[in-house]
Amino acid sequence: MIFAWIEGNTVFTESKFSGGKKVIHAPVVIFDKNGKKLLEGKTDNKGKFSFKIPKVTDLRIVLNAAMGHKAEWTVPESEIRESGDIVEKKSTADPSGPTTVGLSKEEVKKIIEDSLDKKLRPIVRMMTESKKKGVHPADEPL
Repeated sequence: MIFAWIEGNTVFTESKFSGGKKVIHAPVVIFDKNGKKLLEGKTDNKGKFSFKIPKVTDLRIVLNAAMGHKAEWTVPESEIRESGDIVEKKSTADPSGPTTVGLSKEEVKKIIEDSLDKKLRPIVRMMTESKKKGVHPADEPL
């Protein structure tokens, strides 16, 4: 299994076998939505691999683990655009001097909720995919 999420302009991945063992030093290849290879690397001693977002496109992340084990995760372009650090946003501030910004309680709450939604989206997607495959957390032994 490979699981990926975005923080800022970086994609983080974590890889493990179905039994929970970390996938160590396995090749990871990143492709764009047209199948063009953008970059490659290897998982570390903890099964992790991260990279700067190379292009604003769907990113298909392919893990090639030992003995033919292979896993994929797609980071949709929409999530990359929502990360905020990739797409330039036009500033409406006056560049001639400093500005003071005051946020209401509702605005702060919305910012926090949006951030949580963004960070939890891959987890929700993974759970949805697991349900489609017939895997349910209650089925797992404790």
